[in-house]
Amino acid sequence: VRPHHRLLRRKDVSFEVLDDYMRFAYYLGRRYQEYDFFLAIKGKSEQFRARNSIVKSAITLNCDYLLMLDDDHVIDIDNTVAVSGRYEFLRTLIQHIEDDPKKGIVGALYFHRGGSGMPVLMRKEGAAYSFMERSDISRRLQMVDVTGGGCMVINMEVFDKIPSPWFEPELDRGTDIQICNKVRDAGYTVWCDTSIDIGHIKATREVVKFSNVEEHREKAREWLERPDIKNAPRMSSMDRFDAYKRDVLEYTKLPYEQLDFLAMDYHNAVFPNFDVNNLEEYYKNIGVAQLARNMMYHSLDWVVAHDNWVIQQYTGKPSYGLDFGCGSSPVGFELAKRGHKLDLVDIPGSEADKFQRWRTEKYELQDSVGFELAGPYDWILLFDIIEHLREEDVEPTLKKVLERLEFGGTVLTNFWHLTEMEENIEHIYMDRERVGEIFEGCGLTMSPILRGRYYEKGFRWIKC
Repeated sequence: VRPHHRLLRRKDVSFEVLDDYMRFAYYLGRRYQEYDFFLAIKGKSEQFRARNSIVKSAITLNCDYLLMLDDDHVIDIDNTVAVSGRYEFLRTLIQHIEDDPKKGIVGALYFHRGGSGMPVLMRKEGAAYSFMERSDISRRLQMVDVTGGGCMVINMEVFDKIPSPWFEPELDRGTDIQICNKVRDAGYTVWCDTSIDIGHIKATREVVKFSNVEEHREKAREWLERPDIKNAPRMSSMDRFDAYKRDVLEYTKLPYEQLDFLAMDYHNAVFPNFDVNNLEEYYKNIGVAQLARNMMYHSLDWVVAHDNWVIQQYTGKPSYGLDFGCGSSPVGFELAKRGHKLDLVDIPGSEADKFQRWRTEKYELQDSVGFELAGPYDWILLFDIIEHLREEDVEPTLKKVLERLEFGGTVLTNFWHLTEMEENIEHIYMDRERVGEIFEGCGLTMSPILRGRYYEKGFRWIKC
């Protein structure tokens, strides 16, 4: 028995993946007649628990091979629609192991979806791991220290040598590093057939693959080289983001590795509890995972650059602002530290709200930071909030906020530039045209920034 097991880690799976995997399953049934297959789909649990459960099922079924395949890959990257020869990749990976049973794991090549575009292959040097470069890829079968867990075939013999639990919480190492280490320690080898190119779905529904990964990386470099981003002053190690990160660590009393795990596992642990009819309780019950996710997001290079750009818009004399739906407010709170008066408004009782009140006391900013809508305001920040509102709440909420803006005041928002709606079930409203009408009805006019570039429309509004 040689099974195909698929691991699904998130609630929302893209159409491209579902279409591809359904055709792949059909192909297996028609063209892999010499094999029997069993399918295990695991969701709504931590990745290590899901993987352990799949291994247990494979052992119970006396399987010879186990294919781990995540829910954000595309096998038929050519989008042939008709019968695709790329679905033969599984037979190739199995054959590699049958040719040499000491091969414990054989993976396929895919790339990170982030701006680095690095191949998900690693080399180990001492106790440290580093990603291999595109130039290291031979485009044939090659031995590696770690191959990406998103697409790997495991020789089931290895589990006779490796004790349970085979996968552990990702507090220090990811599950792919863990299993590759254990397999090598058991006397087996780890390989990747880099002639097999598996696509990786981005949040924007682009597929990152061997033929376009350099273009993908170049786009990320162009973002960081933009004059407004490149010339934005970076904070010192004692300034904005590092201070914010230290505050999250101090407040939660959790190690960085555990916060990283909570952030990575947010889709599995939090999204299943989403209740559009009871949003306030949902956000109150998220707990420190909300802070963990905020902290990791605001550590990304392009986000740090973007946050710095926002801060530079208010470098003049002290003014009065509102950060509405502020979350942990790494940007708004920095403006308060720099002498501006600020109201931080989020759901009372949520972990973000508790964190802001704790932080205000720590920096002794009680005289300049409030937690209720007041005004009138010189500026308002509406980042990552409008899309979280229910349709019936959008107009009354925005009117209540925007009517408190002074004549000549500005609003900064990223609502018109969000591109990940399908990936985040918390994003439930995206009618840009209607929101624009509400802004205009409150006396605001769109003020284009950097014509022809990212901020051309919708990022800044002025009341005039």
